Amino acid sequence: MAIMMALVLLVPLIDARVDAVFTIWDENGRQIYMRTPDGKIIYGNVLVGQRIKFDASKSNSKYPIDTYFWDFDGDGKYDKIVSTPVVYHVYNKPGTYNAKLLAKASSAPPAGDGDVVFHKIVVVDHFIKPVGRFEIEKKNATYLFNASKSYDPDGYVRSYSWDFDGDGKLDFSSFEPEAEWTYGSNGYYVVKLQVMDYDMQKNESMRVIKVDGLQGEINESDGKLEIINRCDENVEVNLTINNWKSERIMLAKGEKYVLDTPLSPGYNEVALTACGNSRVIVFEGTHATIEIDEKGIHLPSNSSPGFGLIILLLAILFLIMGQKQ
Repeated sequence: MAIMMALVLLVPLIDARVDAVFTIWDENGRQIYMRTPDGKIIYGNVLVGQRIKFDASKSNSKYPIDTYFWDFDGDGKYDKIVSTPVVYHVYNKPGTYNAKLLAKASSAPPAGDGDVVFHKIVVVDHFIKPVGRFEIEKKNATYLFNASKSYDPDGYVRSYSWDFDGDGKLDFSSFEPEAEWTYGSNGYYVVKLQVMDYDMQKNESMRVIKVDGLQGEINESDGKLEIINRCDENVEVNLTINNWKSERIMLAKGEKYVLDTPLSPGYNEVALTACGNSRVIVFEGTHATIEIDEKGIHLPSNSSPGFGLIILLLAILFLIMGQKQ
């Protein structure tokens, strides 16, 4: 074996008569890879315990390739030496591995020829869904959507799909984060963004737009927003309602500000900036209470049990009492 390894090391790798290439595939026949924003290819994500096919069949040579040397973990030792281009491997621990293939054509003169290729392989315990975020800019009746702040915690976002009018149908899909849409009539529109990563994991985010100045009536109701300052100091709050109406208010410590404004009977949005924090809150209905404190901007948690829960607890209590009798 030592003699064989020595011979491998003596194979001339300068002559480009052999071109080593390999890809990796999951058990469902899906190629595993990610493309970084600068165009670099990374082989991942691979799941721990997943049986992966390493395929070097696209390697080419002026002379027949008769031996494939595989180092799956980048430790400098060949894990498999085979005469066919396809092998399988399972990674048992998460991490980043620098996999190596040496493809050899023994019949190439004068003493054989070969080529080496390396690929970084990312192995993870589980997949994490991407996070979709997008900004909205209005130009007359046309709206520009920019989802470049979307991200994938364990990789990269692959595609962006948009439902601009909230009808449940995707209107536009692209590998680029920018999109635009022109509305033809007044109304409230729920805009949904679906982001997908290279692991085929999907996630959805939504925002709300009020369009006016066009044709058609707007279905809206009298609404109320309550903004409470829980900070230990006065704060300036900048808010935009449904990407349509903007307000700037000053709140004293402990002050509650009530804003009466028309809202959609369905979903509404408030984008707020205060104390160096920014947040977009989407809520259902025509009333919302928003609190600002040292931790950020949020909807207050409802600590009291709902009416339905109270009825359920009473029913259980009566049932227990009836069994005791």
